[in-house]
Amino acid sequence: MFLGNGVLIVRKFGSIGDMLMMTPAIRLLSKREKTKIDIAAQKQFFDVFKNNEFVGKLIPLNSSYNNDYSNVINLSDYEFNYEQTHQPFIEKTKIELFCEAVGEKCIDTRLDIFLASSEKEKVCRWLKERKIQPKRFIVLAVNSANPTRNWPLEKWKKLAEEATKKTDMRIVVADKETCWKANKKVFFFNSKGIRELFALINESALVITPDSGALHIAGALEKKCISIFGPTDPAMRVLYKNSRFIRKDVGCNPCWYKRCEKRFCLEMISVDEVLQKMLEEIN
Repeated sequence: MFLGNGVLIVRKFGSIGDMLMMTPAIRLLSKREKTKIDIAAQKQFFDVFKNNEFVGKLIPLNSSYNNDYSNVINLSDYEFNYEQTHQPFIEKTKIELFCEAVGEKCIDTRLDIFLASSEKEKVCRWLKERKIQPKRFIVLAVNSANPTRNWPLEKWKKLAEEATKKTDMRIVVADKETCWKANKKVFFFNSKGIRELFALINESALVITPDSGALHIAGALEKKCISIFGPTDPAMRVLYKNSRFIRKDVGCNPCWYKRCEKRFCLEMISVDEVLQKMLEEIN
């Protein structure tokens, strides 16, 4: 039983994936302190923590909150400083680092997403309107928060086209803006919120993505996922039982934050390789 609020975690920077990788630490801290944990973060990420039974209040970053808590833990740069210092020989995952920062050992790496039935129903209506059957579509999450981790868009387009020829599944491209002229088996899930993306991935058969938040969403929901990796190290990111990855060893990767402009490591990954991996996962 929760006794009250006295612990605040502050996170000034990051992305959806970073927020999700904090959730094991939040869960452990909440159980240890016997209280829900308040979170100060950018408002755009509040929905990541919606319905989370271990989270209390969500507070905008410009609020004055330090004097209201007996324990304030600032996770804004914790794992980033570690990765900057130790690259390219990074040996701890972000999940491990966040747990370490709150004084806990990372045993259960499960990420927390709590979907309400109404959220599931809403995305099922979207699918039904387009005659897409739940569990019979593949999500292509084509962009990450950092463009240097992205597989070329032209390859995504070709993958979508070829996938509709090789399988009877529909393809749903999930991105805020990305859209192109495609055949009738390809659909675009644009301008949707975080919770809607969670619900969409929850209904999917497979997710294909670069090193992005979608990888961690799929992991949290225990969905099959193929991640396309270039400058970062999949050993530090692909941590979930149903997740797989494709990576080309070009000798200089993982380079992490010291990335070249040409990104040979991503350019060398062919559509056929990704398509073959996709067919292996859905058959």
